[in-house]
Amino acid sequence: MKQVHAFVGYALIMSSLLACDTDVPAPVAPADNRADYSLHPKHSFYQGELEKYRQQHEAPGAIMLVKTPTHGLWIGATGKSNLEHQTPMRGDERIRVGSITKTLVATLVLKLTEQGKLKLDDKLSQWLPQTAGTIPQAGQITIRHLLTHTSGVLNTGSDNIPFQLALINRPQDADMTQPEKILQRFIYEKPLYGEPGNVYRYSNTGYLLLGMIIEKASGKSLKDSMQEGILAPAGMTDSYLEKRNDPRVARSYFDLYGDGRLLDVSDWERAYDDGGAPGGLITTVSDVLKFSDALFGGKLLSAASLEEMKSSVRLPSCPNGDCEYGFGMETWNLPLATGYGHNGGVIGIDANWLYFPARQATVVLFMNKGIPANKGIIERVLQ
Repeated sequence: MKQVHAFVGYALIMSSLLACDTDVPAPVAPADNRADYSLHPKHSFYQGELEKYRQQHEAPGAIMLVKTPTHGLWIGATGKSNLEHQTPMRGDERIRVGSITKTLVATLVLKLTEQGKLKLDDKLSQWLPQTAGTIPQAGQITIRHLLTHTSGVLNTGSDNIPFQLALINRPQDADMTQPEKILQRFIYEKPLYGEPGNVYRYSNTGYLLLGMIIEKASGKSLKDSMQEGILAPAGMTDSYLEKRNDPRVARSYFDLYGDGRLLDVSDWERAYDDGGAPGGLITTVSDVLKFSDALFGGKLLSAASLEEMKSSVRLPSCPNGDCEYGFGMETWNLPLATGYGHNGGVIGIDANWLYFPARQATVVLFMNKGIPANKGIIERVLQ
């Protein structure tokens, strides 16, 4: 099964996270105007698979969306969105989706290229002069490299121990909405993983840099560019890219000691991740579907840009030479079909979105526990 990219190295999380497990606010649910999917022809099968998925990973709750031409749309939920208040998961909660945000950021970059405001082969130091002399080979690293994780730039994630320790001890020091501070503390003057264009290494930092480039090229904040360029055109009225005290967001959990006790890490996640370019989108499964339909339906990008976005990097260092990653988009080569989308793994969530063009099918899968999850359920629900 395809490798996923967790935002944090779980093994380094220490007992200071216990501070996140206090004073959990009561959730606020929207008006209950949810559709009733109980008469959907595959309701029992989908719901059963979702419940098995949740139990397999001992997660508090899970949500799944499946849309196919034959059976239409189904959305289901199981378990709890908030353990402190024992709130049932409904399916319309706002959720953190982690690195699925990267696909939206990549879409904004490609929109700017279509508008002639930047080029994919523009150099990093051309747009961010402060990187010249502080990030090695900033004059050779291109926007294309940043999009495809082939820049070689050090990651702010599971393989950056100083960054992880900052997350644990002072999450505000790892606030992704303050990218220049992140770069100065954790990235500048650090060596690359390898030669730009010749190494594939997943890097949240690359998307942090892309967020900064979007702001310079557009003359707008990343939040406003996201709202005007993607959320509004796609009709994503339940989504945002910023920090908010939002009681509608499902709580996030992590089993720190492996003893079955789940700690609420939501406030910790919010402190560093919400609003950032690498993984800070707050949304719903329904809004993820709206984005998917808008993107693959040609509403956000030209057909040529979308094809380029889907084209995965090929390097000898990747399995079979195929890195299975394009411009902010993963390729999932499953036995039944090829899907395009992204995984989002944060300390307290696991999210997945995939669109299968040959089947015109979409799956969105979410659980509010941080763990690299088995994705076999995706194949089973599409059989």
